[in-house]
Amino acid sequence: MGVTGSGQEKFAQYQTFKLDCAARIRLAIQEKDGIGVMGQWDCHCWLQRDELVAVFPEKRKIVPNQMLNETASLPSVSNLDLQHYLVTTQNRNVLSKDISNFRRLLNSSSVPDTDKIKAEIDKIQQDGGRVQFAVDDECDELMYLAFSTRDMLSDLNRFPEVVAMDSTYHTNRNNYILFNIIIVDNNGNGRPVFHAFLRRENCELLRCALLFFESCFRGEELKTVFLDKDMSEITAVQSVFPQASVRLCAFHAAAAAKKALQKRSLSSKQLECIMNFFKEQRSCEREERYLAIQTELM
Repeated sequence: MGVTGSGQEKFAQYQTFKLDCAARIRLAIQEKDGIGVMGQWDCHCWLQRDELVAVFPEKRKIVPNQMLNETASLPSVSNLDLQHYLVTTQNRNVLSKDISNFRRLLNSSSVPDTDKIKAEIDKIQQDGGRVQFAVDDECDELMYLAFSTRDMLSDLNRFPEVVAMDSTYHTNRNNYILFNIIIVDNNGNGRPVFHAFLRRENCELLRCALLFFESCFRGEELKTVFLDKDMSEITAVQSVFPQASVRLCAFHAAAAAKKALQKRSLSSKQLECIMNFFKEQRSCEREERYLAIQTELM
């Protein structure tokens, strides 16, 4: 904000001076009362720069909706991610402080987590799904919450032979681990059939969740389980489904192999050649070809 005629020694030369702002207020110097407003022009017509107009308060107002509220409540979503989301969905050129204020207001006015959980449990059960949870009485803490909706149960009982399991992190504000199970349908597509929020990813809680999962379908028909190399998961699966064959996920197996090979003194061409052999070996349909590739690698 600039002032026409600044500097105290110049005040005596000007009866009035103008502030260089959109309000266009003209002030007058009075001997007794100091500076007073002499006139004000509200209907100015000069153009403002586009980048300045874009951050006017009315241009930055965030319009809340269910999707935005759920996205903003996730701790894994940064303010920068949320800012980009608002630009693309609402065309709002919001500032970082606008995001922080919105999240603070959302947290203060949101329904308590316990009420939300109870409402979701009732909804799943009324719709024909199944839910199980356990609370530690000593510390009054939810240890796990497992559920499968009606549609999930339908898919699970149609395709019970092969499942894949994995855990996901940073999906909720309370930092519960999200344990997921999917089936593979007749088109080769994965479909989620079971979710469990775990306080800790240990063998005991995983086994509790898997025992409940077993009760949701004909567990004896499960033949193959794909997972990563997490020993807690492997131990829990072998305990609950002893008849099932445990197989490592192709993605995690390839990543582990590449990480181990990178520690050796191999050129990029040698690394690429070995990984191509490994990729071919993973997709072998005949045991003879699998063993032949193994011999070539040796």
